[in-house]
Amino acid sequence: MQTATISISQVYPPGAGKTNWAIVGGDGVRYSVPPAFANQLQTGQSVSLEYKVNSFNGKDIRMVEKVSFMNAPAQQPAPQVVQPPRQVAPPPPQQQPHGLRTQSKEMFIMGCVGRAMGSGQFGVTDIYALTLAASQAWDALG
Repeated sequence: MQTATISISQVYPPGAGKTNWAIVGGDGVRYSVPPAFANQLQTGQSVSLEYKVNSFNGKDIRMVEKVSFMNAPAQQPAPQVVQPPRQVAPPPPQQQPHGLRTQSKEMFIMGCVGRAMGSGQFGVTDIYALTLAASQAWDALG
């Protein structure tokens, strides 16, 4: 187990899909901090860390296991209670005049025509014929 005494210059929240916070000392060295310590750490604070070094993808990661505070964090004013904005229910969806079956047919036709056009074997002048063929295929399957 290694130790370091640092003055925290930066505190970073965890990245997407991560749980550990990161702190950077005044010397630029970065440490990975478990969430249990994160709410106690502030910029400008001096702390003593006990950490172990893990290597990952050729990088040394300093995983903090214990934090000792050298100076108590400054007292923060009591947080103000902020009411979240009221959630307004969205209006009900408009009823589809053609119904679900027609919407599914339109999606099928768009998919078929889109794939055919994406193949590069058809031109703009073929869209109408492709649309009719896809519509007839839907009706035959239906």
